Amino acid sequence: MSSIWTRILKASADAVFPPRCRACGAFFAAPGDRQRENGRPPGDESMTGLVETAFSGQLCPECRLGIVPVRSPACSRCGLPLAGRPGDDHLCQDCLDGPAVFVRARAACVCEAVVLALLHRFKYGGCVELAGPLAALLQAAFRRHFPGGGIDAIVPVPLHAKRLRSRGFNQAELLVRRWQALHPRDQTDGILLPGALIRRRHTPAQAGLGRKERMVNLRGAFSAGPKDEVCGMRVLLVDDVYTTGATVGECARVLAGAGAAKIEVLTLARAL
Repeated sequence: MSSIWTRILKASADAVFPPRCRACGAFFAAPGDRQRENGRPPGDESMTGLVETAFSGQLCPECRLGIVPVRSPACSRCGLPLAGRPGDDHLCQDCLDGPAVFVRARAACVCEAVVLALLHRFKYGGCVELAGPLAALLQAAFRRHFPGGGIDAIVPVPLHAKRLRSRGFNQAELLVRRWQALHPRDQTDGILLPGALIRRRHTPAQAGLGRKERMVNLRGAFSAGPKDEVCGMRVLLVDDVYTTGATVGECARVLAGAGAAKIEVLTLARAL
């Protein structure tokens, strides 16, 4: 009987105070509305269920459809979505021109309007409650792309101390911590090593800069931690967004210099 009254009270509260979408700001019906299954391409059913569960009460049905997974064809190294028929993964021009230090990079979803809005609210709007659902997307991408584990350590891309003080948290580290909290007994994810990389130079904002400009901007910005924590380890480097690859590329270079045996990259979103 108590569960019935709980549902009644919740339905009444939702009717009076309907949830507001974290992405577009619109009020929408109480969670439990079924997302339109025909709104996604075939093969996205698992993403549909995950988004419904993780973002129940956070996103309206229309914005839930805006979270799109990275699908084939994509660059087999950096994960950039490519034009072409499904299944034909191959190297993009940037990876052909200059091989990266890391073995491969993968992402949970495409960095489009809804994901950008969520990340902006999360990083700059102090909406830390989004860390949980965003971490669920990141964890699902890890399970998809790294099904056998094979990771010894997870290293989040660090923030400079000045930016960390102003924001209050490192978004990459928080996402990993929330992801690992979903399954605290799972030992296949690798240990979290937030001190393995240090951002020693506060760089100007990267927005609006091209790939080469970003690489110059980040040169010498990172250094290895005080201990040889990653020596001989298979490292997963984690960040929120892969845009041009300049940030993760510089971090991977430093980790390789510190003795990491293998470096792979996982991000929440991948810019087109």
